[in-house]
Amino acid sequence: GSECQANMALPPLRRFYNFNFPLFDALERAPDLDRSSIWLFTAYDATGVGLPSVVLRCELLDWIAEAHPSLQVVGVATVMDPAFGHGPGAYYRSVIEPAERTLLRKQAEVDGVEETVRLLHDDLVETRCPGDWSTTIPMTYGEIIRQESKLVRAWFDQATGQAPPASERHAGRTPMLDKEQLARLCLLSMESGASGAAEQKAPPPQGASGRRVLFLDDRLAYIEQVQRACDDLGADCLAVHVKSHMQDEIAFLRQMSPAGRSSGCIMC
Repeated sequence: GSECQANMALPPLRRFYNFNFPLFDALERAPDLDRSSIWLFTAYDATGVGLPSVVLRCELLDWIAEAHPSLQVVGVATVMDPAFGHGPGAYYRSVIEPAERTLLRKQAEVDGVEETVRLLHDDLVETRCPGDWSTTIPMTYGEIIRQESKLVRAWFDQATGQAPPASERHAGRTPMLDKEQLARLCLLSMESGASGAAEQKAPPPQGASGRRVLFLDDRLAYIEQVQRACDDLGADCLAVHVKSHMQDEIAFLRQMSPAGRSSGCIMC
């Protein structure tokens, strides 16, 4: 309809969805936020890249860099990071982003043609080596999906000593880690990164760890997961539940106003 056509004229162009413009406007204007430490925090994996109408995070990153240069995105933390074992944001940079860019190239080849373009299992993706980001490792998309499944199942076996949930096993799906495990990884990484400079700084004014987080999500389950991780690790978390009625910058600023107490990282 006309609404879909209007959406396609706004970033990202020719998509049936748009970015959350009021949210990023609010992040740029909100006082006392550390805009140099923003994470895109997502329940997203390489399997998702192959789904129709997927929101490509590389397009979002490119748009933020152009439209909101003051917002410094550290990386895209995904629920695959704990299983991948190379730190927050590594799986996206190594595997997902190259798959997204491959999909964009395929779409460009049929530009102007009314055709749904998806990654196929034999499509070649130039993944990046997390030990040396300049080194590429060619893999088919099918190999990536199979490797992803093995990583997750190995993580469940090692970290929990349990098999993935029965509902997911019986459905034949690869189980997904949740945002609680990802939040724990990110918070511990923040603590590790800050430890080198700890002797040069005064003790944090409040909280056992001094770690502070502004977390925004449209799903209550994810907010509860991240809140649990923050509570367990002594981090001060302001969680904002993004709702459909929040259609302008002021609505977000009202919800984020208590964040004045926090100059820590932003996860959205």
